[in-house]
Amino acid sequence: MLSFIGILLLATIASVIVGMIWYAPFAFGSIWMRLSGASMEEGSNIKAMALGILIRILATFGLFVFTVATGANPLFVAGMLWISVIVPGYLSSMLYDKMNWRLALIHSGYDIISLVAGA
Repeated sequence: MLSFIGILLLATIASVIVGMIWYAPFAFGSIWMRLSGASMEEGSNIKAMALGILIRILATFGLFVFTVATGANPLFVAGMLWISVIVPGYLSSMLYDKMNWRLALIHSGYDIISLVAGA
């Protein structure tokens, strides 16, 4: 049986792999760069990667805590976190920060796939 740290590590690795594929140029990376004005160099520097991994650890930890606390199926918890926390965050960014809706779709799509991979 895997320990808590082992589960957290595996789920985080799954999430990072999803991100590497999701934001690759052959997937959504080219569109993301055009819409956000960023470059691949900005997304691949060590500081950005470390912070991205920390964010994924926190998201995976939240998924784990809510799954254990509720006793619900991890996929259900992932979906509920996405629809009740992540999507409203992007909707707020679209409303108040003028985030492009296509950029919000790319990011929120990554978030749900990443949560499901971690689940």
